[in-house]
Amino acid sequence: MTTDQKIKILELDPEAGMPGDESDVRAFFASNGAKYYAAYLEKVLSEKVDCGSVPDIKIGSSVAEYEIVKGCGNYGQTMYVVKNGNEKFPGKGKALTALETMKALVSKYKSCHDEKDNETSRDWRPFFESYLDTLTAFAYKAGSNNFKIVPRSSDLENIAENFSQSSINKDYKSIDAPELNRTKAEYNVDLTEEEVPKHEGWLMIAEGDVNTLKEFAHIAFKEYISSTKSGKGMSIYLRDKNDIKHDSVRSLVLGYGCYYDFNADGGSDLDDDARLLRINETK
Repeated sequence: MTTDQKIKILELDPEAGMPGDESDVRAFFASNGAKYYAAYLEKVLSEKVDCGSVPDIKIGSSVAEYEIVKGCGNYGQTMYVVKNGNEKFPGKGKALTALETMKALVSKYKSCHDEKDNETSRDWRPFFESYLDTLTAFAYKAGSNNFKIVPRSSDLENIAENFSQSSINKDYKSIDAPELNRTKAEYNVDLTEEEVPKHEGWLMIAEGDVNTLKEFAHIAFKEYISSTKSGKGMSIYLRDKNDIKHDSVRSLVLGYGCYYDFNADGGSDLDDDARLLRINETK
């Protein structure tokens, strides 16, 4: 990345384009402040980079089908079933990131509505009315306000079946992701639909795919959140820093319906019952 490109990005020049490969960009913003990275994702990355790098999830097709793997135990046990199957969930598959999960839910919703947005089937509802663990991770620094959002965590993807801890111990410095600070934005606070696609945390969770984020938020608010007393939701919930005794990694759990207002929960324990949306690759 050239100096001119860096200056253009810091000035949020929409003509700056994608300066170099993704790791170069992430490294630059990691050392220059999360607010620049978030603004970059919103104003530049979403416009200049084809988000097709995250494959579209085809619903009910011969290419791939997805299902909620649940009732199999904690995160490690559930991940094992996702990959290898069992009697209840036969076949091999793979788990999804938070972005891939949102893509899948949006696709399912659209498949159950006509061109005028009239509901033609209620088959979409079970997917929106279940919490869903994901491959996206919150990485916490012990006793600190600092944390990172990892779009696809290899630690979660490769978790052992017999893993029984509440979180994965992981050296915070070794995690390659931009650093955020819980005091620099609205965390643990419900948001309006308009605030969601502008929030630095949600932009990172969505990997810059603003269109999918907006579509998902619109459905969540239209069908569930707007009917609540506050009319707000989709908070990014962080673990209390006083409870973080060591550098650690936890799964992002996507909340559901009017009970959890589609929060991005970064405080859940990996040894709790897990539910993972998977693509069944053998169907």
